Amino acid sequence: MTSWLAAFDEHWFRGLNSLVLNPKVAIWVFGIALYGIAIYLLVFIWLWYRPGQQHHHHHQKTVVLATLTVFLTMIATQVADVVINRPRPAVFYHDIIAFNVLVDQASFPSLHTAVAFGITAILWLMHYRKLAVGSLILAIAIALSRVAAGVHYPTDIIAGAILGFGAGWLIYREAAWLRDYLPAKKGTDQ
Repeated sequence: MTSWLAAFDEHWFRGLNSLVLNPKVAIWVFGIALYGIAIYLLVFIWLWYRPGQQHHHHHQKTVVLATLTVFLTMIATQVADVVINRPRPAVFYHDIIAFNVLVDQASFPSLHTAVAFGITAILWLMHYRKLAVGSLILAIAIALSRVAAGVHYPTDIIAGAILGFGAGWLIYREAAWLRDYLPAKKGTDQ
C-alpha cells in the first residue's frame, strides 16, 4: 500500500477509534456496528407484509432484489477477503479498542458496509426515495461505526460502499426477468 494511503487509513482510523474512549459513545458505536444491519431486515419484513397497499407486488420484488444484492455482496467480499487478505487493524495496532468477536481476520472490504450500501442502491433504483435517504444515513453510520469499533480501516469501508452500490446496480440492471413482473412506472401505459 502506498505511504499516503496508509497514512490516510491510520489518521482516520485512529480519529474514529478514539470516539469509543467515551463509554456513552462506545455503546452506540458498538450497537450500530453489530446490529445496525438488522434494521434492514425489519424494513424488509415491513415491506413484504405491508397490508392494504396497491403496490404490494412492487414491495416484494424490491425485497427480492435487495436479497439478491446481499448475496452478491457476500460472495464478492469473501472473494476479496481471500485474494487481498488484509488483516484487521487490531493485528497491527495493539493500543486500540476493538471488538473481540471477530469471525475472520480479513478486513478488506467491509461486508457490513457493502450490504448496507447495496440495499440503499436497490431502494433508490426501485423509487423508494425517502426510504433510500434514511438507508443512506444508516449505511454511513454503519460504515463509520465499523471503523470506530476497530474492525475496519477507512479504505475498507470506502471499498465496501463502492462494492455495495455496484452490486445493487448490477442486480437491478441484470434482473430484468424479475423486473418484468413489476408494475409499470408512473406515466407509462404498460
